[in-house]
Amino acid sequence: MWDQITTWWKKLREADALHEQLWEAIRKNDVPGVVLAVTEGASLRAQFRSNEPNPPLIYPSLYGWNEMLETLIDLGADVNQSGENGSTPLMSAAYSGNADIVECLLKNGARLDAFDKDRETPLDYARNSKNDGARDQIIRILISHGAE
Repeated sequence: MWDQITTWWKKLREADALHEQLWEAIRKNDVPGVVLAVTEGASLRAQFRSNEPNPPLIYPSLYGWNEMLETLIDLGADVNQSGENGSTPLMSAAYSGNADIVECLLKNGARLDAFDKDRETPLDYARNSKNDGARDQIIRILISHGAE
């Protein structure tokens, strides 16, 4: 029985180390590091294991990291996975003014009808954006895809 517990504990620690490796790579916009961590078994769905309040796609959505976003999506990241406040990658991209990211997320199935804990939608996030240069463009993109 102790052997089973020891084996289980070792696997859990290895999974946690891989998860930390994945998140460190995401935060640094290290695409090869992300690919390596996922290839070795890190899960893109286990966001809260390292006290990370956001889903993997939040960082590239906020900062406009196109290659990272596309890589994470190709590896299986959920474009609609929300963070602890209910915000989605599309909301983050709309707020930060990343039109290319908004288009990529929509192309990959991001939901326009998602809402956060305050009942705000991606269109609300775009309207509240401080990025004056991109705000109108992103609002047009969202409306052209059916946002109301």
